Amino acid sequence: VALASLSRLGEHVRARRRIARRFQENLQYLPGLAWQKVEPGNQSTYKDVAALVDSDIFGLSRDEVRAALAAEGIPTRTYFDPPAHRQQAYTGCVSLGSDLMETNRISANILCFPVFSHMENDQIDKVCAAVDRIHRHGREISEEAKASIPGG
Repeated sequence: VALASLSRLGEHVRARRRIARRFQENLQYLPGLAWQKVEPGNQSTYKDVAALVDSDIFGLSRDEVRAALAAEGIPTRTYFDPPAHRQQAYTGCVSLGSDLMETNRISANILCFPVFSHMENDQIDKVCAAVDRIHRHGREISEEAKASIPGG
């Protein structure tokens, strides 16, 4: 299966780049979302379309955004949380000598949007519209989230 799909690899990578561009273009005006930077001369296959959510600027935490998108039927992932150095499988195997504060910050705030090679523009736009609505209603969403926590 993998060998047969290699002939379409370029097509899939181009599609994912188009998808990533559309997400970034549609959501670039929202404060508090930071996108992957691809250095000049490099290329990304965009296995994931991910953004860092700065809760102080966006108005909601990554987890609140994720829960709000789930409520709208939009799945997201937090693939990089917890980071490898905090996973039980690596306990005692890795001697890092530091807390990796930046790694911890990124893993706690990264949100991967749904992406697949045959994703159509209207599907991307639906996700983007939901993110926009969530941002505009951030205060109410945050208050609802706090109210749902016992003692919150």
